[in-house]
Amino acid sequence: MDIAAFAGSLRVTSYNRGLLRAAVELAPFDVGMEILDLAAIPLFNQDLERTGLPATAANLRERVKNADGLLIATPEYN
Repeated sequence: MDIAAFAGSLRVTSYNRGLLRAAVELAPFDVGMEILDLAAIPLFNQDLERTGLPATAANLRERVKNADGLLIATPEYN
């Protein structure tokens, strides 16, 4: 099983990123988990869909599409 994961916080030392790192360490041996970095993803702009998504956004879309599951850790105060 392949899990894509990302944190809603871009801060490297956020608790949410820490939780994802712990999930990677505690995942069963047959579960692969990749933490995706959203720092280079531009803000949503539907106009870009017509002209072509930025490579970073297209790559994220493809990685999420190909994963068996998605784990999102996001700050509840945002």
